[in-house]
Amino acid sequence: MVLYLDILGFKNAVNQSVNDSKLLLKIHKALKNIYSDRIKNYSGPLKGVDYGTQVSVFSDNIVLSEPYGSEGSWFSFLYAIYWLINEILWDGFLVRGAISIGELYHDEQIVFGPALNEAYENENNIANYPRVIFTKETLNEGLKTAMHKDMNEERKVLSNILEVDEDGLIYINNITKKHEFDYQEDYIELLFKVKRMIEIGLKSDNLKVVSKYEWLKSKYNNLYNENMDSRCPGKIPD
Repeated sequence: MVLYLDILGFKNAVNQSVNDSKLLLKIHKALKNIYSDRIKNYSGPLKGVDYGTQVSVFSDNIVLSEPYGSEGSWFSFLYAIYWLINEILWDGFLVRGAISIGELYHDEQIVFGPALNEAYENENNIANYPRVIFTKETLNEGLKTAMHKDMNEERKVLSNILEVDEDGLIYINNITKKHEFDYQEDYIELLFKVKRMIEIGLKSDNLKVVSKYEWLKSKYNNLYNENMDSRCPGKIPD
C-alpha cells in the first residue's frame, strides 16, 4: 500500500523561510510530524502492531508505504493517512495525493515500483484538488484485509473518514468528520484555520490555484447542511 503526497505551496514557503524564522519552524514541525507516532497505529484494537511502515520525504513530496495483506492493514493505513493530513493541515499546508496497492520496494534509502508509479500518476493527473484519492478498485482490494466482521462492516466503519466525490473518486475527508476528534475545540480551531486558508487562496491571481480553493470552499460550506456547532466559523459567501 503506497501513498504519494504533495504538500501544496510548500516550495514557496521554503523559499520564504530564508527570511522568516517562524515559517522555518512551521516547516520543520510539519516535516518532523511525518516521522512522528501520528503515522503509527497508536490506539484502538491494533495498537502496537508493527506494519513495517516506511516514509520518504523529498522536497515537497512524501511517500508513505506499508506491506499489504495482514488483517487490518488497510484500515490502519487509511487512518494513519487521515491523521497525517490533519497534522500537515494544522501547520498551514494543504495536500494533494493518491493511494495505490501493488508491487513496491521501499527501504530507508530507495523507493520504486509499479504501485508508486500509479500513485504518482494519479496524484499528478486526476487528483486535481487538495484531496487524497484512490479508485473503487483499490478500495475493494484493501477491504480484503478487513479487521471487522466482513468487508461490508469494514466499509461502514471506513465511511467515517471516506467520501465519494462527484467524479466518482474516493477521497479521505479530513475536514467534515468532526466525530473523529476527541475534543471538539480542536476541530473548531482547525475549521477556523481552513476557512482562513480558503479566503486567502481565493484571492490568488492564478486561476488553477483558485479552482482548488473553490473545490475546498464547496466542501467546507457543505458542512452547514449537517447542523454545525454554533461556535464554528460561518460559511464563505459566493
